[in-house]
Parts: sequence; C-alpha cells; structure tokens
Amino acid sequence: MKNENFATRLRMIMNIRGLKQSELSKLTGLDKSLISCYLSGKYEAKQDNLTLLAKVLNTNEAWLMGYDVPLAIDNSIILSKDIGKYKYK
Repeated sequence: MKNENFATRLRMIMNIRGLKQSELSKLTGLDKSLISCYLSGKYEAKQDNLTLLAKVLNTNEAWLMGYDVPLAIDNSIILSKDIGKYKYK
C-alpha cells in the first residue's frame, strides 16, 4: 500500500542526502526540468529513471515509489516512523 507519493519521497531522500535539483541532475544525467516535474508531482519516473534515481540516491525503488517498505540509509534500516530523525525539510 502506498503511504506517500513519488514526489514526496523524492524530495525527502534528496533532503536526507543533502542534494539540490541541479546536483541530482548532474549525478543522474537527467534534465533539471524533468527532476522539477518529478518534484512537483507532474510526472512520476518511468522504470528506467526510477532505477537510476534509486541507485544514485542509494535507496529502495519501492520506497521511492511511496510504498510502505523500510528505507535503508547508510546500511541501516529506517522505518517510516523514524524518518523524521533525519535531515528533512
């Protein structure tokens, strides 16, 4: 079951990782305007871009899609209820 949407999760993991849109664009090779569309909720990433984003952000694809699965950060499992302990704006 989805708890949050892709845009919310993408913004959350970018904040946790301390990345700006321009930095994520450079790391992934995705256009800044596409990342902006993802963050605004206009589009959700297709499978190839989702895989790329998850790899670069070192997170689980299912978590990034908004499903209720644990988030792994730096080889630690973080449950949804504990995410607020990390840098999140």
